[in-house]
Amino acid sequence: MMKSAVKWRVSYMPQKINWDDIAHEAETGKIYRADYKDKHGRTVLVLRPGLENTTSGKGQIKYLVYCLEKAIMNLTEDQEKMVWLTDFQSWTLGSTPLKVTRETVNVLQDCYPERLGLAILYNPPRIFESFWKIVKPFLDHETYKKVKFVYSSDKESQKIMADVFDLDKLDSAFGGRNPATFEYNSYAERMRADDIKMGSSFKSNGITLPQDHSHVSADKEANGGDSDASSEASFYSGTDSPNHEEGDTRGTFAFGTRRASRLPRPHPHHHTTPRQPRRTTILLLGKPPTHPHPPTAISTLALPTITTLPTSAPPPAPQPSPSCPGGGSPDPRASPSSNGATTEKNLTLEEQQEKINDLRKELGEHSSEEIQDFLSDASCLRFLRARNWNVQKASKMMKSAVKWRVSYMPQKINWDDIAHEAETGKIYRADYKDKHGRTVLVLRPGLENTTSGKGQIKYLVYCLEKAIMNLTEDQEKMVWLTDFQSWTLGSTPLKVTRETVNVLQDCYPERLGLAILYNPPRIFESFWKIVKPFLDHETYKKVKFVYSSDKESQKIMADVFDLDKLDSAFGGRNPATFEYNSYAERMRADDIKMGSSFKSNGITLPQDHSHVSADKEANGGDSDASSEASFYSGTDSPNHEEGGSIPA
Repeated sequence: MMKSAVKWRVSYMPQKINWDDIAHEAETGKIYRADYKDKHGRTVLVLRPGLENTTSGKGQIKYLVYCLEKAIMNLTEDQEKMVWLTDFQSWTLGSTPLKVTRETVNVLQDCYPERLGLAILYNPPRIFESFWKIVKPFLDHETYKKVKFVYSSDKESQKIMADVFDLDKLDSAFGGRNPATFEYNSYAERMRADDIKMGSSFKSNGITLPQDHSHVSADKEANGGDSDASSEASFYSGTDSPNHEEGDTRGTFAFGTRRASRLPRPHPHHHTTPRQPRRTTILLLGKPPTHPHPPTAISTLALPTITTLPTSAPPPAPQPSPSCPGGGSPDPRASPSSNGATTEKNLTLEEQQEKINDLRKELGEHSSEEIQDFLSDASCLRFLRARNWNVQKASKMMKSAVKWRVSYMPQKINWDDIAHEAETGKIYRADYKDKHGRTVLVLRPGLENTTSGKGQIKYLVYCLEKAIMNLTEDQEKMVWLTDFQSWTLGSTPLKVTRETVNVLQDCYPERLGLAILYNPPRIFESFWKIVKPFLDHETYKKVKFVYSSDKESQKIMADVFDLDKLDSAFGGRNPATFEYNSYAERMRADDIKMGSSFKSNGITLPQDHSHVSADKEANGGDSDASSEASFYSGTDSPNHEEGGSIPA
């Protein structure tokens, strides 16, 4: 990744772009660097995609790169990330062509990694927030917090602006008290001053900037002009340049890592005087280099190797215990989670076992056989991975999950309790698995047939328990295949969506391996591309968009499923459809299987639903208004205070 970025910088020369090259792109204020920072000293880039004023994709990307370079150059000494404040006023799906959106994402992710600290979406389409909540189970907590939704009509969300910015400096258009607006001429003066500042910085370090744009002209000529059709090829021309073959990192001194102190020491024959480390990036910033490597030294740097497991070949998992879906034994091949920040740690088997032992100490003693089974090493590993191996956070999360299981008794729910919820086939476990042995849950939210939020959540929990119980021995994750036919924003109330996400993330962490969205609204995919820079590669790959009218995306189904078994509704060759009576037989068989498993382990299941009845009575019936409180009643029970030991 770093070698490709070096090649790109050598070819594209982002630090050489100056105001006069892109001034026409800035006329409407579609992107500009604010004259204030957030409360943490981070540079603020304001984006107004609804004010797009040009049609050249290459020009738009060039202006974005210019803005990024200047934003990074203006970071405070103790910061390396920026805030994006995006105003969606006047924005439509057609405001930014998909090709430009894709290229923008590539630039941010490939050439400016770890630069975006926070994205505030101001007055975005509400459907964006709905989709963000849908994919929350696939994101780690820190990644999820990087994107904030703020609405001018929502006083609660406006508090986010007060938390992040000094309201006396923030534009009134974003809820601040500063009446100033973007003014082109004064902004042009600021940017020309930045150009001088960046040029002086390079000159003071003995770096000579080219006096022409021959590399740009060559790209333009080779690609037949400045058309959108050639923009992506020319933008990445450095990567494929014949003078920069894969593995060759010749060229000007390009950039260092986040902290100069992390770089290898200079070769003893390089007679240079080290400067004090500063938390900046070198050529990316336009600030003085923080390490004395000469131009040719980049090829000698040891680039880090990150081991990841692709979605197409998911990691083997601990065997779940038949008596409780959370059970199982630890798998020596277990690897770190690929959801967000967890890629930062890759523990050895010994270190993993040490974390499990530490977690058990935090959890304390417990006597219930069912709880003992749930607190298997496999479960501990899942909760640890979900909290990036932080024992205290994993302990807090696991205690809450235990309290919920003790109160809600998910393993006791049987088919007759939820049969009416299943009549339309809105959620069901497919009678086939994917090519990796993962259970497949089919979801059709457009076929919602009930109004009780509590009942809907109860059915979801039932399906999850049975799905996990039917995983193969070497898997612990499932596939969600969601069909958006007939779906609208009103199909699932926001409250139920939020509660669904809470259940998945808090009570079933590390259980979702892949989500396939079949014929979703196109705007979902557009938004997913927008937030891609905030996601690690493995997390991004966990969500796939497939359209029945798009043969290219249909290849995903062939990669994941055996088409002879896959329903024809999803592009497979199996003409069978959901049939309620036969499905009911399968589920009753699963009930018997789960019940027998508990009995074989000496666990007696309660014979009544007193905990549910008590919740219902306390909350005045089975209304949606009371569903969230009753669902989490175990967590807030006086007998299970936060931080207490596991109930015996």
